[in-house]
Amino acid sequence: MAGLKHITSLTKALMTMTFPSRPCLQHATRKTFFTYVNEPSMPIPDKEPCWLKTADEAIEQAELDSDQMVYIQGAAATPVELLRAMTDYGVRCDVRNVRLYHMHLEGAAPFAKPENAKHFRSISLFIGGNVRSAVNAGNADCIPIFLHEIPRLFKEGYVKPDISLIHVSPPDEKGYCSFGTSIDCARSAVSYSKRVIALVNKHMPRTFGDALIHESHLDFAVECHKPLPVHPVKAPSKAEQLIGKHIAENLVVNGATLQLGIGSIPDAVLSLLGNHKDLGIHSEMFSDGVVDLVNKGCITNNQKTLHQGRIVGSFCVGSEKFYDFMDNNPFIEMLAVDYVNDPRIIAKQPKMTAINSCIEVDITGQICADSIGTKMYSGFGGQLDFITGAAMSEDRQGKPIIALQSVTSKGKSKIQPVLTLGAGVVTNRAVVRYVVTEQGIASLFGKSLQQRAYELIQVAHPDHREALEKAAFERLKIMPAPYDVKMFRNLKLVFGKIQHAKSFLCGRRYLQSLREPSQPLKRCPKWVCVEDAIKIINSEHLVFIQGGAATPTELVRAMTEHGVCNNLRGIRLIHMSLEGDMPFINSEFEKHFRSVSLYVGTNLREAVNEGRADYIPIFLHEAPKLFFEKRIVPDVALIHVSMPDARGYCSLGVNADCTYAAICTSKILIAQVNEHMPRTYGDTVIHSSHFDWAVRCDCPLPCVICPAPNDIEQEIGKIIAQKLIENGATLQPGIGCIPNAVLYALTHHKDLGLHSENISDAVVDLVQQGVITNTCKTKHRGRIVTSFAIGSKKLYDFLHNNPVIEMLAINYVNDPKVIATQPKMTAINSCIEMDLTGQVCSDSLGCKIYSGFGGQLDFTRGAAISQDGLGRAIIAFPSVTRQGESKIQPVLKLGAGVVVTRAHAHYIVTEHGVANLFGKTLRQRANALIEIAHPDHRECLERAAFERLKTNPTKYL
Repeated sequence: MAGLKHITSLTKALMTMTFPSRPCLQHATRKTFFTYVNEPSMPIPDKEPCWLKTADEAIEQAELDSDQMVYIQGAAATPVELLRAMTDYGVRCDVRNVRLYHMHLEGAAPFAKPENAKHFRSISLFIGGNVRSAVNAGNADCIPIFLHEIPRLFKEGYVKPDISLIHVSPPDEKGYCSFGTSIDCARSAVSYSKRVIALVNKHMPRTFGDALIHESHLDFAVECHKPLPVHPVKAPSKAEQLIGKHIAENLVVNGATLQLGIGSIPDAVLSLLGNHKDLGIHSEMFSDGVVDLVNKGCITNNQKTLHQGRIVGSFCVGSEKFYDFMDNNPFIEMLAVDYVNDPRIIAKQPKMTAINSCIEVDITGQICADSIGTKMYSGFGGQLDFITGAAMSEDRQGKPIIALQSVTSKGKSKIQPVLTLGAGVVTNRAVVRYVVTEQGIASLFGKSLQQRAYELIQVAHPDHREALEKAAFERLKIMPAPYDVKMFRNLKLVFGKIQHAKSFLCGRRYLQSLREPSQPLKRCPKWVCVEDAIKIINSEHLVFIQGGAATPTELVRAMTEHGVCNNLRGIRLIHMSLEGDMPFINSEFEKHFRSVSLYVGTNLREAVNEGRADYIPIFLHEAPKLFFEKRIVPDVALIHVSMPDARGYCSLGVNADCTYAAICTSKILIAQVNEHMPRTYGDTVIHSSHFDWAVRCDCPLPCVICPAPNDIEQEIGKIIAQKLIENGATLQPGIGCIPNAVLYALTHHKDLGLHSENISDAVVDLVQQGVITNTCKTKHRGRIVTSFAIGSKKLYDFLHNNPVIEMLAINYVNDPKVIATQPKMTAINSCIEMDLTGQVCSDSLGCKIYSGFGGQLDFTRGAAISQDGLGRAIIAFPSVTRQGESKIQPVLKLGAGVVVTRAHAHYIVTEHGVANLFGKTLRQRANALIEIAHPDHRECLERAAFERLKTNPTKYL
């Protein structure tokens, strides 16, 4: 106990003759997390660090032992001397299976050498070059995780460090040190560590924000005089300069807030921003490139909504000049990564511009950024945190950018027909916006697969374009084509320069020019027969069709006949999933109509995969943006409503989704008015004076009755209901046999709530039994919130004039920020297949489109980031297909669409049990998934896992 001068009698009694002097951490349940937390900036009374001369002494006195967990601070703050000492001690004393948790580390990593595998196992939260070969050889591991979620591993007890190795500045006169260049998750790790060993280095810059740690939290301290690792600035190549020019001149505007990584492309962008004004920085990392722009007055941070006047970062690596710039600089706030990288925080910054890179991109827009095929390269990092934050920016002016050279150093195209087999999708095709190469800018948001292929081929290297066009034709069954000028009126791509319509650069001001459906107009609708109503549709028109159970089948039939009989050409039809017979999709009518689905239904699936129809990959909550931002401006909208009441008000009934947005922006409305349409409340109200033409209809709504769940589906429902759904939870059940099986198994639950994009018949019984009361919900208490419904007449009768039901627009219902506010938010979704790392394919069978993104990731993400910390994101499916093929596969099929990335995946359920993947390494994930795979396939999956991961998946748990 030498060197610990002031220890209270209570601490002595609790910790007799053992280190640490820090209070022992008691791990509690998920609700309470820990019963005690050390707050690093709060001094511990009567405690001082034990100052030792060498790192070797510190490691020895800290009693490093087998099977312990050690956290290591990373980036420029990597405590290199402590790592060397720890490795030497572990080998010398034959310490076994010490698990090392860390982000990217600088310098040598002796613990990762093959001969040290029995002593140490590195577990990277982001893989650096010094451990990459060890990960791929099976001697080290990694956890697929978003940067903003890493602190949860410590706060919720997934990782319980016995020792933390950190690198800090010398204490000031009040005993405060600074984490300096690397806060990221260090603060959380130290807060929950039993012992802390610190290198105390005069070269470590003293930074502000979350960087403070009082010396009383250091159990052992060792002076260090070595300079920090440096990353000298390299001159960008010609291609990188061109990429920087495209971004700086076309995508970064005055007053923008920037997120930039470290590397030649970010440096090239920064070097070309000398004529910009009032830029801000909110980035998980930044480097030398910002210094000159601060000195020139280009970066002022004056326009930022949060942390105005200050640069916000979480970790840094740079030159000595850069470290001098950081030292004692109140202009810089170094904050914890769970705050800096929180998409909700990022979205608040003005004109948020996120610039990230990748390894390869396929022609549909899937971004691989963490692996080369099945070989791990880096990790999720902050890419999707910032891409998502910029995409959902509150001022609607965010720009998420993926920047890459068009070819590798070996001349291979980085834009590929399909991603390499086993590749890790970090940014899926629904969230990607801008892709930039030295050849130009591809704008992908709201584009169909055909248009995306065209855009990406245009920015591919000229030497590869012909081959990509051929591959695109083979995959999409149609030649890639540019955006439709009729559909995308306000987006012009000219020589790589994006010209944005003023109307959608003005935040919410664009709403001033839109109709308000609930506000009566001084006119009456024209009541006509269906044939007369449809005559307004002409060649080249863009027609919106309301979907689901509200599909206006009579109008669709008449439109098809009108188009064919009058030889109309090039009519574009934009819609969600449609119910009933859709005659326009007949191959003989291809020259007359082209369907563009926002979600592909059964009746259009074949046409999409044969190239006779299109599909736009998009999250449901973003579908209305296509209309509100006037990217899609319908000439005509075909809708299906209830009969008008005494005041002339109709209801959109069973379907609000993006219909409200389409109505607001359409030039002409044609309504199918049906006495069978339920009258619902919420965003479904529309006054009949908005109808240009109205057609009476007396036809029942389509009845979609899901078959009774089979034994396997019943077992899955039972597992979810008993193990994952608590009383008072808010549910999002999808439509299908598994969601129905879950609902059927909830009869003994209490005070459940419903906040879901859709509802079906199974909900009705639970409401009538008093199981679903919605009394615990934080928003819309006492009411079911949904956006569309489809089922039997029983459901439609339940919906009619029912004030308990709020039918709201999909941009609200599916907004992850709204979803996250609900208590114990439990999202239940399914998928087509899953690989052993947790990647979830839900919208395609290989390259064949099956459905769409729908609301799966909206609710998966909303539940995962729930404000009460009790949300559960569940993916449930039978372990095998009807043909007996395992749905859990070593790798996804070539070309498969990843909807839920492996960092998003949390709870996975089959009839064989539950696998919780959050916070697990690749090998732990493989083991957990194999355990819930069908017994007939487990041996084969274990062999495949060994081949892919180079180690038995059950070995390191």
